[in-house]
This record gives sequence, C-alpha cells and structure tokens, in this order.
Amino acid sequence: MASLYESQGRYSEAEPLYTKALEMRKQLFRSAHSEIASSLNNLAYLYKSQGRYTEAEPLYTKALEMRKQLFGSAHSYIATSLNNLAALYKSQGRYREAEAQQVDLKLRILLFPSHDRSPQLLLVSVSPQS
Repeated sequence: MASLYESQGRYSEAEPLYTKALEMRKQLFRSAHSEIASSLNNLAYLYKSQGRYTEAEPLYTKALEMRKQLFGSAHSYIATSLNNLAALYKSQGRYREAEAQQVDLKLRILLFPSHDRSPQLLLVSVSPQS
C-alpha cells in the first residue's frame, strides 16, 4: 500500500506505512536481515523523492552496510544500494561522491560477475545535467 501511495505522490500517507513496516521488521527479525535492509531502502527512497536528502542518506548507508554484512560484496543487493547512494549524491550535486559509488559498483560487476545481478539494474549517470 505504501508503494502505491508513493507512486501517486501521496507521500504523507506512504511514510507512516513504510515506517511501521520497518519497525515491525526490526521487532520480528531483531538483527541484520534482508527485509530490514529493504525497509530502510524503501523509506530512504521516499525521503529522496521528497528532497529530504539528509534523512535519506543514513538509511541508504545503513541498508548498504547491512547488505554487505549479510551477502558479502558480490551480490545484486550491494549493487542496488551503491546505485541508490550514487543517485542520492547526484540529486544533491555531490558528483564526486556519486562517481565514487559508481566506480565501486562497476568494479564489483567486473570482479564478481554473478547470475544474481538484476538485468534491470541501471547505472546512474553522474554527470551534471546541462
């Protein structure tokens, strides 16, 4: 339901649902878990969509760290998290940091080719728009 509200631009209705889902997953799993990382990512994306970058960044970072802990460095979830951080940095005009995330992502793809990578993963263009 939260993602439906978000897709309709009904952010104030989506946020409490994403927040509740995150809290429920934290209570259910009590430690690092992929579902918690997904909830962190969803809430971060909502904040980014609203321009609430300072609230989004720690959630994206925590999701990335949790996914690294759970899956190691060669997994599509890591690629997704790196890409999300790069997109956030680009939105803020932090192009050097966005580029660093993209370099990390590209190296992982080259060093760890894997069948688990999503074919829909698109790299964020980090160049400033003219």
